[in-house]
Amino acid sequence: MKASKENFQNLFENAGIALCAINGRGVIGLANKKFSEISGIKKTELQNNRNIFDFISGENVGNVRLLLTKKTQKLGELKNIECIFTNSAGKSILMLLSLKRLAENKYIISLTDITSIKRSEKNTYLQKRQKEIARLASGIAHEIRNPLSAINTSVEILKDALKLSGQERELMNIILEENKHLDMIIKEFSYYARLLSPEVTLSHINNFIEETIQMNEDKFVDNIEVELKLQKDLPLISIDKSQMRTVFEHIINNAIEAMPEGGNLEISTSHSKNEYGEDQITIQFNDNGIGIKEENMEKIFKPFFSTKENNYGMGLTICERIIDNHNGEIIIQSKVDIGTKVTIHLPVEISPDVEKVLPRLI
Repeated sequence: MKASKENFQNLFENAGIALCAINGRGVIGLANKKFSEISGIKKTELQNNRNIFDFISGENVGNVRLLLTKKTQKLGELKNIECIFTNSAGKSILMLLSLKRLAENKYIISLTDITSIKRSEKNTYLQKRQKEIARLASGIAHEIRNPLSAINTSVEILKDALKLSGQERELMNIILEENKHLDMIIKEFSYYARLLSPEVTLSHINNFIEETIQMNEDKFVDNIEVELKLQKDLPLISIDKSQMRTVFEHIINNAIEAMPEGGNLEISTSHSKNEYGEDQITIQFNDNGIGIKEENMEKIFKPFFSTKENNYGMGLTICERIIDNHNGEIIIQSKVDIGTKVTIHLPVEISPDVEKVLPRLI
């Protein structure tokens, strides 16, 4: 019996995952070395002094409380619940919490970091969706471009060869103009299909924003004011500058077009956490323009959707794909006659391709 107890204690202490024993109120009675490491608190300070709910949060915490207070779990039954674990230094990690009832008012909890798994699942889904769309886009572009070229050439020849009246010549010009319009759509569609994985470099996002504003300052008229609220000392991030400039310029152009009578465009940056508790940079573009109608909000990222004349409706579709390729997220919120807020989250992580340039930056 003694040997069996010692063996259990040894396995508990040296397990590769964080373990702790709690009572029905969540008070930690025993914690192993791994739990102490991830919490940042010594085991002696954890045991009988801290509660598991001091560390976990998120939408599923209520399920953990229910299992403890309602005693709905059978002896030996294992329940897996996702939660956010925040340590003593304030770092948050997405964890899979496994709770097992050992006896009346006694439970054992294990915690496994599932951040990389969740991110991998999300990226796999996005990559699969993007490849399918890109393959479709490439095929459509190829099949349409050749007939368009033939139509354009034929109309040009007929226009010059035939003696056309004013109205007939005008109709020919309309055909050529619409043909040109279709060709521009195909070009944007082709660009979307050819978008490659980003060629990233370590960049100061604040400097990059300021450079982008300077490169586009001729677009800002006197009645539009640009206000920069850039948080200082932000960490470097890995971005493809060419692709990201495409995103920022499109958002800026949209904001300018949304303020025909003038207004204010506020661009801000901050350091925040993503849903997995990882560091990220948040960039926000806030205008007080005409806004977007509620019924159009769910369509804004769809290809070829636009409410503007002579607009091909691929801009935000391209922006979304670029941000997805950077493992980031773009969110748009808008209200008619109040304005639009575009929020971009980009992860703070160093790509393997960028590590080689670090010695030159440090």
